[in-house]
Amino acid sequence: MLLLCGLLLDVMATAAFASEQPLLSRAELALTDAPLSPRDAMDLDFQALDGDSLNLGSFDGHIWLRLTLDETDLRTHGRWLFLRWPYFEDMRLYLLDPSTPGDAVEVLAGKDGTHRLGLSRDPGRELPEFTGERLLLVDVKSDGPAALALSLGTLEAERQRNLIRYSLFGIYLGAMLGMAVYSLFLMVAVRERTYLGYAAFLGSTVLYVGLQHNILTPFLPGFLRAFSATDRAQVAVVLMVVTAIWFVRRFLRTQQDDERLDRLLLAVTAVALFVVPVALLWHGMLPFAAVAGSGVVAMGAIIWASIRAIRRGFGPARFLLAGWTVFSLAVLLHLGLLAGLLPLRAVAAGRAAGRFACRSAVAGIRPGGPHPSHATRGGHGRP
Repeated sequence: MLLLCGLLLDVMATAAFASEQPLLSRAELALTDAPLSPRDAMDLDFQALDGDSLNLGSFDGHIWLRLTLDETDLRTHGRWLFLRWPYFEDMRLYLLDPSTPGDAVEVLAGKDGTHRLGLSRDPGRELPEFTGERLLLVDVKSDGPAALALSLGTLEAERQRNLIRYSLFGIYLGAMLGMAVYSLFLMVAVRERTYLGYAAFLGSTVLYVGLQHNILTPFLPGFLRAFSATDRAQVAVVLMVVTAIWFVRRFLRTQQDDERLDRLLLAVTAVALFVVPVALLWHGMLPFAAVAGSGVVAMGAIIWASIRAIRRGFGPARFLLAGWTVFSLAVLLHLGLLAGLLPLRAVAAGRAAGRFACRSAVAGIRPGGPHPSHATRGGHGRP
């Protein structure tokens, strides 16, 4: 069921692209470090774009897009302009009359100042009706991975897509939380804290997926929304690293059976925790490289730990090795996107596999029976 939800989310995202009119191929691009007024931005050296998506990798600054729209575009495709990328700090949109380009009108989140999609930070704007042509200026403030697609559609269609997204995520969240609660019950019943690590990793995975798709953002407390979307996602990745290593250490019994490897896993955990202040206090390439590096090192350490456990004769480690191998490939694909090495849409097909791999990564232990190490070694209770 979890995999089905992930596949449905990706099919829906693909359908969303198909039902909209891409605009980036008609746009021009300019980059600045400091904020500018629309009048000053018009003097930038804009360069034409030739694709429907843009990926700059890790970028700290302002992304300016310029394109021309006419009334036919609005009548044919709709008036909702949507920016499809969750990791932006701010977006401002201006309409200019080509005959008087010095007079820019900012398009706010809503006519009455409210958020039209009911989100804490709308990733789109409803364009006003106009006749003739208008010059459109989009100012996107980025402080991390910058990959985006700009499209034109209808507000009602976007609301319907959001309803479907939240419904499917609700099913996914309920299933994951159900597995986590069941794991906690088993932890109490069989007195095995490995199930707690399993539940913690499930929770951190849900957190990252929810933040990645901008679904959990409206439910975050105010002090967390004060941090950028990039900061929150990076901290969620660190939580995934810490809880995954916690689970693997318990599952593979490295503290008892492989002390040298256990010290390595503890060191990786310490490095991941050290990355948290780096992710929150710095912007740009440094925190991205730190978080990505800690994740890659953690995956390598877990794969190596699984191999050593197999060599010790611990059979269930084979499931862990298979799951984390698939998971690592999906993560490397996603990192290629965030680093600007792969285009935005080329990675869309790998997202469902990535979410499936998140669950496969913990397939070495399945809630519903005694801990596999007990069956293998004949132990009982906490090691």
